[in-house]
Amino acid sequence: MNFIKTVLILMFSVIALSAFAQTESKDAITSEWEAISLGKLQKKPRFKDPMISVRFMSEEGAQFMHLSLKYMFTDAVFEEAVPVEYYKNEKLDCVTNNNGKYELRAARYAKARRMSTIAQKTADIRIIFGGDLSFMGNNPIKKFTVHYAQGYQDIDLNPEEAVHLQTAYNKFVAMLPKRKETPHVKIEGEAPKAVQKVDTVRSSVNSLDRLRKQAKGWRK
Repeated sequence: MNFIKTVLILMFSVIALSAFAQTESKDAITSEWEAISLGKLQKKPRFKDPMISVRFMSEEGAQFMHLSLKYMFTDAVFEEAVPVEYYKNEKLDCVTNNNGKYELRAARYAKARRMSTIAQKTADIRIIFGGDLSFMGNNPIKKFTVHYAQGYQDIDLNPEEAVHLQTAYNKFVAMLPKRKETPHVKIEGEAPKAVQKVDTVRSSVNSLDRLRKQAKGWRK
């Protein structure tokens, strides 16, 4: 009996959590991962020339860029490569083709994950950056600087990679719902009523007559 009761409680809890999660994520929009750069195989234990992928997210009116940097190593240096970390609120510097400079901030802490398979040895770090991303739709990014806890690194994008990143962002923007414009409605009210003018001269004469009558009554 207690076992059945416990199972029922767990089932209701799962249903409630699922409903809550659906309510919370109802307005969230996430794009697919897009490959920006293929990267290069590292023969030294250093984090350089990563494979770059990106996706974009919108939640409660805020936009985020989910940046994946995957570093590929040979078997000989994989164990020597120390995984990098990214602290919350640490910045990401972006430079566009027209030398415009923009800054995004890490929304949470992130750390590279080591993955060792027969085919490859990689360290993948995925960082969520928040801020005003609108500049990405106007000018391609030619360089950005990541600020790891272990030091910063400049990552250059060639013209083709820059276009890939801009296209990925514009595809995400196209997914967002259009803002509804409120039509201009002219409110027609009643014309103001004319104010009746009071004949002040006639009213003052009538009041004087009343005062004279009252005065005669007092004399009697």
